[in-house]
Amino acid sequence: YSIPLFGTRALGYINFDEGNSQVIESSFQNLNILSYVHIGEIGVSYPLIENLKRRLVIGTLFSIRANETSLLGQPYSFVPGVTGGYTQVTVVRTYQDYNERWSKHAISLRNTLSFGMDALGATPARQNYPSSEFVSWLFQSQYAYLLDDEGAQFIFRQNLQLTNHPLLPLERMAVGGVSTVRGYRTNFLVRDDGYTLSGEVRYPFEPLNFMGYPLFFTLVPFTDFGSAWNLGGPRGNLCSVGAAINVKYQSIQGDLTYGYALKRLSHDPIRDVQDEGIFFRVAYDVL
Repeated sequence: YSIPLFGTRALGYINFDEGNSQVIESSFQNLNILSYVHIGEIGVSYPLIENLKRRLVIGTLFSIRANETSLLGQPYSFVPGVTGGYTQVTVVRTYQDYNERWSKHAISLRNTLSFGMDALGATPARQNYPSSEFVSWLFQSQYAYLLDDEGAQFIFRQNLQLTNHPLLPLERMAVGGVSTVRGYRTNFLVRDDGYTLSGEVRYPFEPLNFMGYPLFFTLVPFTDFGSAWNLGGPRGNLCSVGAAINVKYQSIQGDLTYGYALKRLSHDPIRDVQDEGIFFRVAYDVL
C-alpha cells in the first residue's frame, strides 16, 4: 500500500508478505523440512528527477524479516549458531533508482545499502557465525537495445552483492532459477556474496489472429552466468544457454523456458523438471 505524503512528490508505502516452502529434493523429502517467511516493511521514496527521458528516485525503508524452519514437525534451525528454528533480521535500507531512455536504448540502475541491527527481536549476533548485524551492498543494472524496427531487443542484466559479515539465509543472495541462471533449479546456490550476468535477445513474431484477437509470440535465446560464495568459502559457478518462448493472448501470458546447464553440480539420481532446465509459467491479469 502506498500514498503521497503531505501533498508532495514523496511517497510513503507499507508492505506485508507471507510465504512458505517445503524441501522436495528426493534425498530430504522424508524429513518434512518446512520453512515459513514473514516480512513487514515501511518506507518512503522521493523522485529527485522525473521527466520523459530520465528518472532518479531515492528512498529508505525499515524492514523486519523472520524465518521459521522445522524438521519432522519440530522447530529446527539449519543455521550454525542458532537454535529453536527461528531467525529474524531488522534492517534499514537506503536505495537509489536511476532510469534513462534514448531513442533505441535504455538503462536502469539500482544501488542498495543495507544495515542489519540487533534490535526488535533480531537474532543475536555471535562472533564467527551468521549474524543479524551486517552491512551489505547490492548493485543491479539492466541495459536494453532496440535491434530493429520490428521490435527485436537485446537485454543485459547484472546483479552483485557484497557483505562484510556472514549473513543469515534471509539476507543471502540466491543464484539459480528462471530469474537468475536458467537451467538450474530455483535457489540452487544461496550464499553471502555473489553475482549474476544474463544476456538475451527477444524476437517478436507477427501476431496471429485467434478467435478475433491477436496472439503474440516472442522467442528469447539467452545465456546466463552466476557465481556465489560464503565469506572465506569456495565459489560455486553456474553457467547455461537456452531459449524461451513467450505467449500472450489478451489477459493471459505464459512462458516456457529451457536452459541447458553447462556445468552440473548436483549428483542427485532423481531429477525433476527444474533439474532438467525446464520452467513453465502462466499468469492472468485481472485488471
